[in-house]
Amino acid sequence: MNESLTLGRQHIESAARQKKGNTKPRPDAIQVEQLYTAHCAALKAFLMRRTRSEEVVEVLLQEIYLRLMEIKDLSVIDQPGAYLNRLAYHLWVDHRRRDQLEQKYLDPEDPDEID
Repeated sequence: MNESLTLGRQHIESAARQKKGNTKPRPDAIQVEQLYTAHCAALKAFLMRRTRSEEVVEVLLQEIYLRLMEIKDLSVIDQPGAYLNRLAYHLWVDHRRRDQLEQKYLDPEDPDEID
């Protein structure tokens, strides 16, 4: 696993614990880590095919991990692989939309039209 991703996750978990005033990791953090690790390679390949950017892929993978941490009971997910693929797809679509919107306003077709 990518060292920067691991360090990023540790930082995020630490910040979340401090915010809640809780210094102990959540009991299901191990389950989240196991689920994420089991599907990480497939998710990374899926996102790389679409984004062709390791930086964007790492950001989207971190978002997937955070979304998993928000789920109180992972047992409600009947098909974890399908759930994670759908989540990755929707995050990718959101990223594309945001990127297209930024390009629309940051790269106007005619710079003379800017007031």
